[in-house]
Amino acid sequence: MNAAPQEIDIHDKLCPAVNDPMVLQYLGYPRGEQPEGRVTCVLTRQIQVVPELLQPKAVFGVFSGNVCFTEDFPLYDREVFLCIVTIGDQVEKRAAHHASAGDVLTAFVLDTLGSVCAENAAAAAYQQCRRIALGSGLQIGCRISPGYGAWALERQKAIFSVLPAARIGVRLTPGLMMVPRKSVSFAAQRAAEPLRLREGEQCEHCEIDNCRYRRDPKSD
Repeated sequence: MNAAPQEIDIHDKLCPAVNDPMVLQYLGYPRGEQPEGRVTCVLTRQIQVVPELLQPKAVFGVFSGNVCFTEDFPLYDREVFLCIVTIGDQVEKRAAHHASAGDVLTAFVLDTLGSVCAENAAAAAYQQCRRIALGSGLQIGCRISPGYGAWALERQKAIFSVLPAARIGVRLTPGLMMVPRKSVSFAAQRAAEPLRLREGEQCEHCEIDNCRYRRDPKSD
């Protein structure tokens, strides 16, 4: 069953705290280390600025998995939420402004905060989808995005073919990049008992050992 796409209002607090582990990881700090000096000052200042730049929006719909998955994917014949989320383009524009002025550190910090806020917005949209599923007596499976694991990035086009991304100001480039860059697309199964596509943390199933974004680093 395909349901007409709807927009989601995201009212959650998206901007992280200065010591948020995800922010520090994205900035390149090893686990347990904290920024010092100018980095701390810039990070503290930009965390105060970023909330004014956020324009979080999302659009979602419920579809048969065959609209976006190939036959060999476990969710091909299952019912799924499809969602596109964005925080708008103001954070990346502000980062570009600082970069052009030669303030590379502030630009990098802003870009990092934008990435974390986009991920937080996707998590907030996922929770709204979860509440909708629970309202129908159903559950929701894990959140997956094109380009991760066995779901090919090429399937991004399928999501954009069924969701009105332009309604929230998002478009897909020929190279399959979303614009604004701080946008996320995902799918999640809706069912009485969703399939378990993986066990444990998402990062445990990634083969990139030295990724600075890893949430649960593999032990040496």
